[in-house]
Amino acid sequence: MYSKGEGKGSKHEWIPSAPSIGVLSYIYVRMFNPFAGNSMFSSITCPSLATSTILQVPRTHVLFSLASSAPNITSQELKTADGHPLSLITLDSYSVAIFEDFRQRSDELYIAVKALQQGVRSGMVADFKVAQAATADAIAGTPESDSEDEEAEEALL
Repeated sequence: MYSKGEGKGSKHEWIPSAPSIGVLSYIYVRMFNPFAGNSMFSSITCPSLATSTILQVPRTHVLFSLASSAPNITSQELKTADGHPLSLITLDSYSVAIFEDFRQRSDELYIAVKALQQGVRSGMVADFKVAQAATADAIAGTPESDSEDEEAEEALL
């Protein structure tokens, strides 16, 4: 995880933890591919090179974290026949349900992330937590409100 320090001209620096996603600039994550069913994943994302892929993800792309499930997610560190490191991850039932929901709603998630990005860039979304909550409500299909204030807030996203 990286965060931009305080003050003018400060640089992005690695931090081991963050109180909220709003203080982060980027998060680096290792990508996993489905391996067996919908609960087991492999870190080998490029089989021809037997390598993992690390993605730099802006905070505006993070809608959910499985960090709270980490104690229930099992990880096996192995080696391929060629000696390359390989991780097999097995998700718990809660994480599988979240993963399946996200997979089924990938089109809506894409649209929500684009709207959130535009709002953050334009300065119309000043409170990142509020924007995330509004985005999550939009994805979940929360019924529209008759309130003009809420409609105006939705228009900003």
